[in-house]
Amino acid sequence: MFVAQSVAEIPGEWTWSINYYKFRGRGAGAAESHLGADGLFELTVDYGGHTETKSLLFQAKVEGKQPGALLQQALKLSTWREAAFVLLHSPNGFFAVNIDDAVANQGRVGTSSRVPLDEFLGRTYVGCLIGDLDLHWDRKRKLLTWRAMNGEIVGVRFSPRHRVRIAIAAPKRGRRIEGIDRIVGPNELPQFRMQAVPEDILGLDRAATPAQAKQAHKRLALTYHPDKFPDLADEIRAFAKRRMQEANVARQKWGKA
Repeated sequence: MFVAQSVAEIPGEWTWSINYYKFRGRGAGAAESHLGADGLFELTVDYGGHTETKSLLFQAKVEGKQPGALLQQALKLSTWREAAFVLLHSPNGFFAVNIDDAVANQGRVGTSSRVPLDEFLGRTYVGCLIGDLDLHWDRKRKLLTWRAMNGEIVGVRFSPRHRVRIAIAAPKRGRRIEGIDRIVGPNELPQFRMQAVPEDILGLDRAATPAQAKQAHKRLALTYHPDKFPDLADEIRAFAKRRMQEANVARQKWGKA
């Protein structure tokens, strides 16, 4: 999708496009097994010689199939909760499902929680209600980067599909990829949650009342409390535990604001 427009907020002509990239889904080192994501949507705006890109991770699932797998993948995706969703394949079309809804329903996604994909991308995503400017996928280097809660730009690499390469190079001390503070391993991902402020975590705006903040915290507790997932492996329940801890901290900070 590619459109040229001119508006008062951005002087002159500007263009925007939406693309998507599919990650490797099977085998050792596959992105899906660690991220919980099948791929990524990318919204790019070019104006006056400048380019801005906002990204959105997704997990694609066929309606009614593998709810247990979807639950685990949604919990992994919650590391990027404000920039991720479930893309549902249905006999009636393609739909978007909120990560919280997928977790709350234990991967059994009901019709009440779905939004037509074109409406979701056209309004929610393009309207900047979801997605993140610091989340990027470098398809040449197979490198996903984002800004973590500690302010660092971190990155994780995944192996490409069916590629063999032999390379010999002298070791370099202190080697660093430009623009990235830290490269992490796939097993370290839970430690580097995408940056979010209390309003993002609670899903509220700054004008919300303490009562609304309390209600939002209760909703998250009903969704992510680790006790709701007694049958999941400890490494998967750890994602729910971190989301619950984040909700508690966000609620405390809201009370002091």
